[in-house]
Amino acid sequence: MLEVLVQTADADVGSLRAIDQSGTRLQLLASHIPESKTQIPALGTELPVSFANCPMSQALRDKSVLVIGDSTKLDEPIPSYYSPLSRSLLVCPVIVGENVLGILGFGSDMPNKFPAEIVQLMTTITSTIGVLMENSRLQQEQTAGNEKMVRLAKALEFTDEAIVLADSLGNYEYVNKSAKGVADGPTMDRSKSHNPVNPVPVRNSGQVLEAKWSREVRRLEQNGQLVDFSISTNYVTDSNNRPIGRITVGRDVTENLHMQENLLRLNQEREVEASIGRIVSSPLDMTDVFERFSTELNKIIPFDRISIASADLDHRQYTIEFVYGVLKGLSNQQGPIPFEGSITSHLVSSDTSLVFDSDTSHFREADISKAKPFPDAAFTSFMGVPLRFADEIIGTVVAVRADSKFTPEDQSLAELIGNLLSGSLANYILNQQRTKALIDADESATRFPRSQTTSLVGSGYQTYNHSMFFTSAQT
Repeated sequence: MLEVLVQTADADVGSLRAIDQSGTRLQLLASHIPESKTQIPALGTELPVSFANCPMSQALRDKSVLVIGDSTKLDEPIPSYYSPLSRSLLVCPVIVGENVLGILGFGSDMPNKFPAEIVQLMTTITSTIGVLMENSRLQQEQTAGNEKMVRLAKALEFTDEAIVLADSLGNYEYVNKSAKGVADGPTMDRSKSHNPVNPVPVRNSGQVLEAKWSREVRRLEQNGQLVDFSISTNYVTDSNNRPIGRITVGRDVTENLHMQENLLRLNQEREVEASIGRIVSSPLDMTDVFERFSTELNKIIPFDRISIASADLDHRQYTIEFVYGVLKGLSNQQGPIPFEGSITSHLVSSDTSLVFDSDTSHFREADISKAKPFPDAAFTSFMGVPLRFADEIIGTVVAVRADSKFTPEDQSLAELIGNLLSGSLANYILNQQRTKALIDADESATRFPRSQTTSLVGSGYQTYNHSMFFTSAQT
């Protein structure tokens, strides 16, 4: 074919070179040189495209046809790898779209050998050659891609990752076993993104695919277990970095997310515990202490209402010292309140923390459906923790939820936090007792004022005062 083109151009020599995948070298695909006049270069010979004073390099850079009437009159001589039959040169870049695929060149030992009509004809022929070269390249890439696809499919068929390959139109080319399993079950996309197993198609391979993305999707397994998948999609490109399809990969990240959530939860719990420790040991007023304590506790054990009560075991009664949260249905009576029918009674008798859910027989059997301070408040879950000081129960903490239930993890954490609060409650009760003792003393002094007594001393009367004295039993 090249020999015919050389004859058509009335040239002495001709060559067709293609740019390699790196775009830095020209590889000889075909050449025609009379054997009697010069040595024929071997096919596959490569030349760098960046050679100085090289007409082929200039045509590639300019993406335009280059005609040299007499190379001997150039300021700089052409490189030595050009044939001696290159006094006149016609260099046509092979262009398809915006891509330069190679160079079609002709040479003659006669000056000004290529008139305008020959240049126009060779330019047209070069365009046809470009289409043929592009089709050949695509065919080679498709063949190589199919071979790679077969090898890839064998390698990925039994991987735990879900993998889907689609062409530029969104048609599935490959779906491995794990991906089929994911597609069979219902999914809940947390971010309302496109379903990764049903990608949005594009109209043609020249159009840019939708932006690559990644999402987390929660999938409900048949056994009711929730499984989290991290799903991402990206372009598949050809050697010229043009998108020809997409690959979607899904990974089961349930365990990883659980570990992350547990670490975050543990860190938050430690921070809250440290904060509560500082609060209960601070010189704040006890009302402020209890309020800040409840605020911090709500960060790690959400609740709708919480109460802190002191317990009088001798008289089997308790006093609500503090209530935080929703106050609907709260009794105005703060104390003392009899144990009977209360959560405090069950906590004291069991000497352990308890959880009651209103929809269970355990709740009905415990007879706390009207337990103060939560009468008729439509709460569904109750959790109580006894507060101990010096091996004695001195009070209770009771939390309630309206729309969810307390868990065993909540119960264990509440027991730990309750230990931090016990000392503050003990100090509060002691201060209350001291305050009450002082008030009682003042009231007694008011009821029994100083009495004036008259006694006879010697020959006259002497007046003196008696005062009331309060003494405690010796210990």
